[in-house]
Amino acid sequence: MFQSLSQYQIFRNIRYRFTHLVVIACLVVLVFFSTTHFLSEYRNSILKTNFNYRNKDKYDLENIEMEPVRGKKNIIFLETMCSIQPNEIDDTGLLLTKRQACSIESAAKINSDASVHLLYTCSMNGGIKTSPEYVKRLFKYPNIKIWKLDIPEFLSGTPLQDWNFKEYLETSNWPVEHSSDILRYVSLLKYGGTYLDLDVVIRKSLEKLGTNYLGKESSDSLSTCVLNFASEGIGRNVSEMCVNEILNNFWGESWNHNGPDLVTRVLKKLCGVETVEEMNPDRCSGLKVLPEINFAPFSYPQWKSLFSSTDVYEIMNQMNSSFGVHVWNKLSKDENINLLSTQPYGLLALQFCPNVHDHSDINF
Repeated sequence: MFQSLSQYQIFRNIRYRFTHLVVIACLVVLVFFSTTHFLSEYRNSILKTNFNYRNKDKYDLENIEMEPVRGKKNIIFLETMCSIQPNEIDDTGLLLTKRQACSIESAAKINSDASVHLLYTCSMNGGIKTSPEYVKRLFKYPNIKIWKLDIPEFLSGTPLQDWNFKEYLETSNWPVEHSSDILRYVSLLKYGGTYLDLDVVIRKSLEKLGTNYLGKESSDSLSTCVLNFASEGIGRNVSEMCVNEILNNFWGESWNHNGPDLVTRVLKKLCGVETVEEMNPDRCSGLKVLPEINFAPFSYPQWKSLFSSTDVYEIMNQMNSSFGVHVWNKLSKDENINLLSTQPYGLLALQFCPNVHDHSDINF
C-alpha cells in the first residue's frame, strides 16, 4: 500500500514537473516569436520610411564648406581631436567615426529645415574624397556643411580673444573634451542655434522645443550635450556668461568643471536658485530646463541598455517620447554593435542614420 502510494506520488511529481517545463518552453517560444515579429515589423517599417534616403545616390562634395550664419536655424557639431595637435596622417579625409557620422545624419534627416554644421579641427589630408564612404554619404543631405576652425581666429571678437587657448589646453587632463566645452559656448555666442554632442542621435524635430533650452543630466546637474541659445536676448546672455566663466575659472584637472558643472553654476546664478530642481522659465528669464527624458532617457549608469539584446521592446519604447538619445560615448565607445543584431543602438542607426548604417560594415 505505502509502496504503491509512493510510486503514485513520484509519478505525479514527474508529471507536474513535465507540465511545468512544457509551459515554460511554450512561454519562451511565444516571447521569442513575439520579439522576432516585433523586430521584423520594426525593420520593415523603417526600410519603407527611409526608402528615399537609401536610394538617392548622388551627393555633392564640391560645395560643402560653409561657416554658420549668425541668427539662422543652426545645428552645430564640434570635432576637436586636433585642437592642440595637428593631424599628420596621410589620406584620412574627414576624420569621423561611424557613430559620430550617425549623429550628424540623424540631425540633418529629422531637421531638414535647419543648417547642420560640423566645425572641425583635423586637417582633411588627402581631401574630402579620401574619406570613408559613410562620411561621403552624409553629403546626400544638402543641409550638411563643414567648416575648418582656425581657433585663434575663431576666438577673435569674443571675451577669449586674448586668452591663451593652447597653453591652457596643454595643461588639461582632457584637452579634447575641454576644447569641446570651450568651443561650444563660443560657437553659440558667435552664431546662436543648437549645439549637439557627436554622441547624440536625434529622433524628433527640434522645432517643437522652441528656443533657449538645455537638459538635465541628473537631479542635481545640468547637461551640455544639447544646448540651444538664441543669438540675441537671454540666449546670447547665457552664452556670454558661459564664455566668461571659462575666462575666469577654467580648470583642466576636472572632467566636469568646464562642462556640466559650469552651466549648472551659470544657471544657478542666472535663476537666483540653489538647486537644479528650482529652475524654471519664470525664474530663469525664459530659459527652459528640460527633463532627462528629452535627451537622456538612459542615465549614464544605464548606458549598457543601448547595447543589450534583451528587453529590446521595452528599451525602444522607453525612447518613444525622447527628442534625442545621448549614448554616453566616453563610457560606451569600446562596446561593440553588430548591425545584424537587435541591439537598440543599432536599431536607432537603422532608422535615423540610414546612409551611415548602410555603408558601415557589420560592426558599428
